Amino acid sequence: MLATGLKPPTIFRIFSYLEAEGFIEPFAAELPSTEEPSRQEKKGRRPVAYVVKKNAYYFIGIEFWVERVSIGVFDFMGSSIYSQTKALSRSEDADKVVDLIASLVEKAIAATSVQRNLIVGVGIGAPGQVDVAERLIVSYPRIPGMKRYPIAGILEKKLGLRVFLHNNCTVIAQSEYRYGSSKDAESMFMLLLRSGV
Repeated sequence: MLATGLKPPTIFRIFSYLEAEGFIEPFAAELPSTEEPSRQEKKGRRPVAYVVKKNAYYFIGIEFWVERVSIGVFDFMGSSIYSQTKALSRSEDADKVVDLIASLVEKAIAATSVQRNLIVGVGIGAPGQVDVAERLIVSYPRIPGMKRYPIAGILEKKLGLRVFLHNNCTVIAQSEYRYGSSKDAESMFMLLLRSGV
């Protein structure tokens, strides 16, 4: 195979595994062939097209800052199946914000009827300085109590789901670079302006 360098039996084993695990499914029973009938009879299995099974797994994304929280639920193809934005009160501290986030996640799961065991995890784009390795917000002074705050661990205990944490601007930049208007660009610059500048 020119595209991968893998031999047909290897590719067949990979596809068989992915299909057995529920990641992919046949798109059509058979692909049309341009070969003559006499030549087709001498060959083995005819080619089958596969597609990613969009309801195999789901992901939940959360982005927040001092004024609001946004949540989205996405299928395995990356398509949005649910979204909501909720305003935050300036008086809410870190614990109250996390309680609200947990509540929004539970509401999203109920609204979409997604089975909990099919949720790969919850990704959080958090404001301020973020320690990805320690999975905490080092400092975000605009929300009281959000200093060396272990938001990922707290949410994991509340939700029973795996939680991933990164800085919100970094998440937006990565999304734009991989899937947005800057896709395939040699370089890009992301500037996130909201309030408090």
